[in-house]
Amino acid sequence: MALKDKLHIIKMKSDEGVASYLTHVTQVKDDLSLVGETIRDSELVRIALKGFANKWEVFVKCIVGRETLPSWSRLWDDFTQEEIRDGAQVSQTSEDAEQNVALAAKSKNKKKKDPSQIKCFHCGK
Repeated sequence: MALKDKLHIIKMKSDEGVASYLTHVTQVKDDLSLVGETIRDSELVRIALKGFANKWEVFVKCIVGRETLPSWSRLWDDFTQEEIRDGAQVSQTSEDAEQNVALAAKSKNKKKKDPSQIKCFHCGK
């Protein structure tokens, strides 16, 4: 298989990180340049966008929907930032869930006060 064909079939694995995938694409591009095949950044961006895993579908559509496609370095930055943001949301969600469980358990352990023993601060009854 020709190296140029290999570049067009690079696919991101579902459990692969953005940096790993984009590094792989860059390595194939560099291999091509060693044998005299040059790939423009704009073509590299299109190839990389086609190879992203399904979980990135919405973000890829947002990138493609822009007036102009980003440069290779901008694409790398955008996807890295989105991966970090998405990871922060996932960890924050799990922390929130743990906190909610802890609060629910804490509220179950509290003794309920007898309403007849409560005094009004305003009138004292």
